Amino acid sequence: MFEDLFGDLGFDISGSRQSRSGAARRRGRDLQIAIDISLEEAAQGVERIITVPRYEPCATCSGSGAKPGTKRTVCPQCKGAGKTVVSNGFFQLAQTCSRCGGEGSTIAVACPECHGEGRVKITKKIKVKIPAGVDNGSQLRVRAEGEAGINSRGDLYVVIEVREHGIFQRHNNDIATSVSISLAQAVLGGEVEVPALDGKLRMKIPAGTQCGKTFRLKGKGMPDLHSRDIGDELVRVDIEIPTRLTAQQRQLIEEFARLSSEDLGGRESFTDKFKKSFR
Repeated sequence: MFEDLFGDLGFDISGSRQSRSGAARRRGRDLQIAIDISLEEAAQGVERIITVPRYEPCATCSGSGAKPGTKRTVCPQCKGAGKTVVSNGFFQLAQTCSRCGGEGSTIAVACPECHGEGRVKITKKIKVKIPAGVDNGSQLRVRAEGEAGINSRGDLYVVIEVREHGIFQRHNNDIATSVSISLAQAVLGGEVEVPALDGKLRMKIPAGTQCGKTFRLKGKGMPDLHSRDIGDELVRVDIEIPTRLTAQQRQLIEEFARLSSEDLGGRESFTDKFKKSFR
């Protein structure tokens, strides 16, 4: 508890462990970058080359921060410990050395390239393999591709943003879409072409299909990121009711209504009633 309290203030309990601020400087900073992909790319997986601005060890001084031909010297204030101890009654508190910043050594003459930082900022291109099944907000961790530190490099976190699709809506591993069919197809049945993530496919429409009926196409959705399971494609059917009929078409539908014992005595024709039933 004391370590958590004083650690947040830059202190540490003497002799317990290395100061947090010093440890943080020895490990490079983690980086985060966002990239956007299409739904099809999320379904199949894709490789991307991303450009990452970051710090690299200075080539001139090999990361020491000292001018070539000179070297770092032991800090005279902390004697190489990287921290100084402050006594306060019962407690002994260790504070990060203000002179060397917790490094335990100082630079007499700074490197002219990095100005004593031991690192320089560059832009690096990194190939990232995005697995199939990622979703909005998925994070990929690329180890040791963050910023350089004194002892180790941080990690790079790639945040995935899947662009909104013009045809499909994603629901976990399922995808949903809709298709329109004619009145004749709804009544008599048939086949229609429906979009799929990998192109188009044919779907059977049974006779008597109602408006709003949803068909499930097994295994035509998104792959699961953590297993070999694949979601389904859900296809909602909308029926297009003709708004204009030829005289012959109207006559045939009225004949159908008569054979079906439909009462056409009211103001609304059978066609109007039929349209209403699908709204």
